[in-house]
Amino acid sequence: MTPVNVHLHWVCPGAAVGELPSVCPSTDFTVTVTYGNSSAGKITFNPSEIFGPAPSDYNGSTAAALAPCPRGYLIGWAVDKFDNPIVFNGLLGDAVLRSTGTDLQSYKAITIQANGNELAPVSLGNGGTLVFDGAAGHYQAVTGQITADVAFDSNKTAPFHNESLIFLGQVEPSAGLDPNLTVEALGSGFGSGTRHDKGIVISGQAFDPIKGKYRTLLGLMQATEGPTPGAWSMTTSYLIQPGNNSIPIPTTFSPLLGSNRTLKNSVLAKRNVGSSKVTLA
Repeated sequence: MTPVNVHLHWVCPGAAVGELPSVCPSTDFTVTVTYGNSSAGKITFNPSEIFGPAPSDYNGSTAAALAPCPRGYLIGWAVDKFDNPIVFNGLLGDAVLRSTGTDLQSYKAITIQANGNELAPVSLGNGGTLVFDGAAGHYQAVTGQITADVAFDSNKTAPFHNESLIFLGQVEPSAGLDPNLTVEALGSGFGSGTRHDKGIVISGQAFDPIKGKYRTLLGLMQATEGPTPGAWSMTTSYLIQPGNNSIPIPTTFSPLLGSNRTLKNSVLAKRNVGSSKVTLA
């Protein structure tokens, strides 16, 4: 078995610092995974340090830095012994969230491959940036649009659904969908009196009007269900990983202010309040 180091990085919502528009508080730590021709290593850790119900099941096998904020995301990239990014397209992962009581939801990490030979150095851009454009020695570009399944209900009869978009790359609060997303307002293919139906939400291409260019967009769709309207009354919830239009958006990510750097690479996963477990293999 061959060991590979993975640099993991918690990233919190940004805050203005001096002339920089957004500096994200962050915490770094490094873990080691192994791989071979017929087997691979696996690690698990509990990022929230809220234990239970059984420590052996939920506390994980690896020590991890506590995230410095209740909301944000986790990113990770393979590195050499000097902490320089390298090509290793063998990372995958998932997260299990225990939000309230017995509610359980999970999702898989977003993986972004590098273009190069395994364990070769990754070529950095100007200022030490990681480049996501699909060129040799860089990482593949990601997209700037999402398409996801969406549920909508009667606004008069329980249980009620609440749908939110969680924008991982921007680390912003969840964005609720149109309050008129109900069977009373939209109708239903199942006829009048229907309590529940499903459809599709299609975003436009993410665009930065200040810089005048397209931006990347990564996210999740979260659906919650409860006895009264609103996300905070939820008793059950689930996550939907969106598709996209496959249009690549070249971009870069830069280190900022030493430990407050924001880098994206092979694995990206959301973190939320509550007991949770992250698995990386």
